[in-house]
Amino acid sequence: MTNSSIAEEKQAVDASATDYIEHAREINAIARTALRLDTRDADYLPVKISLGLSLQAGELAGKGILRGLGHTVQRLRKEHGRHNLLALLRQGEKELKARPDVELEPYHHFLLCTPVIDGTQYGNTIAAYLELHFSQGSSARPRSYFYPDETVFTGPIPIHALLIMMNHIVDVAEKVVGILTK
Repeated sequence: MTNSSIAEEKQAVDASATDYIEHAREINAIARTALRLDTRDADYLPVKISLGLSLQAGELAGKGILRGLGHTVQRLRKEHGRHNLLALLRQGEKELKARPDVELEPYHHFLLCTPVIDGTQYGNTIAAYLELHFSQGSSARPRSYFYPDETVFTGPIPIHALLIMMNHIVDVAEKVVGILTK
């Protein structure tokens, strides 16, 4: 296979909203495994990678929402090539609010959810956590969690809070796309 035919094949794939959500769910499942929640004894590196995976899952879920709302894959890549998760999710929220579908109303403020973690209400909404997270600078950027030269990283307390927040985002995306594709 030549490089040009590989490039043509890549361009021919037009991922659906469901494809994005399935990838997001699987990525966050891998993040859960890396955290070893059953024993809570994950080492530094798996924890760091898990956080990056959860952020990536959130990005894919947000893109799934926008894809379900009619964005093309090319538009998503162009508009969200900088991987700004919070901006992406806010755009999804804004576009959901603009839709007249009554069934979508419960999802108009999905970033204002305050997750329950280990039976306790988390101290911030998802939006507030992500704002704080990304205000930490380069150590909080999603891609930095995968680089060995980035030894400092930003994460919530408890460490699995981000995983739970992104599970919520994936669940919302799945429900929204289910409504949009009826």
